[in-house]
Amino acid sequence: MSRVFNVQVDEFGIGFPPKLLGVKKGETEYSLNLLPLGGFVRIKGENGEDENDPKSFAHKSILCRFLILISGIGVNFLVGFIILSILFYTGMPFAGDSQEINKLISNGAIIKKQEIVIAAVAPNSPAVSSGLAAKDKIIGFGLANSTTADIYGLDDFQKFVNEHKGKEIILKVETQNNEIKTINVVPRSNPPANEGPLGIAFDSNLFYSYPLGKNFIAAIKLIWESTVLMFKSLGSAFTSIFTQSKAQVAGPIGIAVLTKNISQRGAPFILAFMASLSINLAFMNLLPIPGLDGGKILFLIIEKIKGAPVNKKIESYATAVGLFFLLFIIIVVSIKDITNFL
Repeated sequence: MSRVFNVQVDEFGIGFPPKLLGVKKGETEYSLNLLPLGGFVRIKGENGEDENDPKSFAHKSILCRFLILISGIGVNFLVGFIILSILFYTGMPFAGDSQEINKLISNGAIIKKQEIVIAAVAPNSPAVSSGLAAKDKIIGFGLANSTTADIYGLDDFQKFVNEHKGKEIILKVETQNNEIKTINVVPRSNPPANEGPLGIAFDSNLFYSYPLGKNFIAAIKLIWESTVLMFKSLGSAFTSIFTQSKAQVAGPIGIAVLTKNISQRGAPFILAFMASLSINLAFMNLLPIPGLDGGKILFLIIEKIKGAPVNKKIESYATAVGLFFLLFIIIVVSIKDITNFL
């Protein structure tokens, strides 16, 4: 967007300094930096200098500066929209009960795939005796000597197992090697504490989609609902950073741990997490905190109302305070991440 309005781009950086390497092409340096906390675009005159230079950000109109500042936020929303649109067409991961699934279907959703993934198997349990293993997928169930029904939510399966304790049931299983097999097993009537009738810990995977066209509407709706929810929960999320409760905000360490855990569940979960991160980044960068694009947009609004730019010393002081505040938050959240995740 800076190039569109003929503003000189001094640096396009991935990560934040210290700089690891940089390559200059034309007037722009493309850099790779040590701290993987995001990226930045450094443009001429972004701090109000070089007002008389036609290629300076400070020389441009309020509208041009607003469009340049909002473009980064817009791209974050756009990336989230593109990923979500693809997932809503090919298969969006979902975790919920039958009531929520039925609500999706009534709104035009199509159930693409249903499976229950075995997360862990307890020793000396019916699951072990029958040959079930971690990462196997239960894709159907039924009574012995009958046909299996497709999985329709983890709660339905658990209800079925609990209703047939002590009776032989059959499970349709997809192994890690993509082999489909049928297993006979008898759920225990009196299982040990915290084990359950089969001795299995579950993760439920269900994927749903919308026809082409409705997938875009679903993506926009989810982005809107997510943004409204983040706005409503901003106060409690901020408070959780400084209290004993588990923080609702994750820093670089927490995001790395979450990414590792989610990656084990497959590509759709990774893509959904990427979309969520992108939307969260857009929302955070939109906040009117000096040092963020939202803070710079706030100064533009004040300039428009006053009819004159904000005093450069005041803006510089506010930006320094804002950046210090953000750095402080990152440090506090990172310490809490170490406590929660490591």
